[in-house]
Amino acid sequence: MTGREYSTQQDIKKAAPRLKAWELPDSGVPGLVLKIGPSASKTWVIRYTSAGGRRNNKKLGRYPGMTVAMARTQALKVLGNAAEGADPSRDAKREKSTTLGVYIEGHYTEDAQQKILGHKRCISALEFNFSDLCRVLHSL
Repeated sequence: MTGREYSTQQDIKKAAPRLKAWELPDSGVPGLVLKIGPSASKTWVIRYTSAGGRRNNKKLGRYPGMTVAMARTQALKVLGNAAEGADPSRDAKREKSTTLGVYIEGHYTEDAQQKILGHKRCISALEFNFSDLCRVLHSL
């Protein structure tokens, strides 16, 4: 470890929090960094440039739940998608805001759609996005 990059799980374990958040770049995947917060939280972030030339950051997950190998795999997917013209951050936001009706249409047969949409709670839930719907369902 050069002191400025990491390459193994051991290097990451040694990375200590500081008074201000700091970043530890990956030695294997360009743009992949581990953000280390003052509270010792460690979050994987990939930096990429979209097809329109806009620089973006996308959070991948938290360490230790996401290992170095997992973070590198996800980062390479994001970089590949960005190279093909997609914008992974924009696509993730769009996916979160998909309504229940759109989801049902894409995932269920017509008969199942009618049964699901016939339920009063589902009809009122169509106006919510998935995160709102999850909160409603958890409150029942």
